[in-house]
Amino acid sequence: MSTIIEPRKPIIFIPGKSPPTTDDRTLKMKTILRVNNLPAIPEVFDLDILYPGLVDKEMFLNDTYGDCVTAQHAHQTYRFENFEQGKQIVITNADVKAQYMKETGGVDSGLNMLTSLKIWRQTGFLIGDKIYKIYAFATVDWKNHDEVKLGCMLFNGVCFGMQVPKSAIDQNNNNLPWTVVANDGGIEGGHAVYLLKWLKIVSINAIGPVILTWGMLQQATWEFWDKYVDEAYIIIDGRDSWLDQATDPLNIPQLQTYLTQIGNLPNNSIAVTTLVVPNGCVKKPYFAQLGAVGGTPPYVWSIYAGTINPGLSLSQAGAITGIPTAASTHKVTFIVTDSVGAQSGMILSIKVSRTCIVSKTIESLKGWFGGK
Repeated sequence: MSTIIEPRKPIIFIPGKSPPTTDDRTLKMKTILRVNNLPAIPEVFDLDILYPGLVDKEMFLNDTYGDCVTAQHAHQTYRFENFEQGKQIVITNADVKAQYMKETGGVDSGLNMLTSLKIWRQTGFLIGDKIYKIYAFATVDWKNHDEVKLGCMLFNGVCFGMQVPKSAIDQNNNNLPWTVVANDGGIEGGHAVYLLKWLKIVSINAIGPVILTWGMLQQATWEFWDKYVDEAYIIIDGRDSWLDQATDPLNIPQLQTYLTQIGNLPNNSIAVTTLVVPNGCVKKPYFAQLGAVGGTPPYVWSIYAGTINPGLSLSQAGAITGIPTAASTHKVTFIVTDSVGAQSGMILSIKVSRTCIVSKTIESLKGWFGGK
């Protein structure tokens, strides 16, 4: 079994996944499975064989906004509801954008996958006039390929996050599989995507994961997966599909016990509070202070992906300072680490203009009032 990747339009990549964060309350997939009831892992696997009539080629505006996290939720919801309702529900661009803006607070800042999964579970995803919630989620050890494959087989795929090298964008645009190359061109930013299958890559005679991204299927090697993936999760949409609680692979009683315990644990997670930073102008001093809450201070800030505008720098205390030397707009993924190693991140856009609009306004007011 192999897959045919259709020719595609060139992709303009917009980073939309902030760096992975940890929370001691997050379940691990391996702790909620009955190891004696696990199915054999086939050499190749295609989840969409279960959904022969499903059409899923939506970009969900991910070429306009950094909404890859909510777009991934939409792709997976297609399959959840197709399984449960026996039909394909309608999910629109407006649904995905509205959920994205609701979670970001109305700015195009990208999302943290773990935080978004918590929202999906607690308050749901509004699609049309109906709210869709998930029952639970759990982390997957993405370095363990067998665990990844089991997650894909048992839970309607695996949602995961990765850092996208420039080489992957070039390979995608040239209809080539994602492979590790000697010079990957650097990391362009974070991306949330969806693992559906593992099939033979005919061009290099190897078996590798097949990923749904930008409304298309993209093949990759496991070597590429190991190098660039940085988080992965399985989603448990409901309990109704697990009909025999005594023999099914998912240990429902254990899962319910864990969820009850989680509700009684304190939330010590850290979160970035800065959603936007001020614009700057060339040859004028610039200052912005990044902020965070939670975790265990003190905090240390760093750049996770992207490059900051020429002339600017980031201090460990989270201050962005300097004198910009050129007009530019840079999307940068900033990460904050607390004293015990917990992390959170945010994608922020820093725009530097050639002239400073504020300065011109002030000068015109001075002239109006006779100032010099």
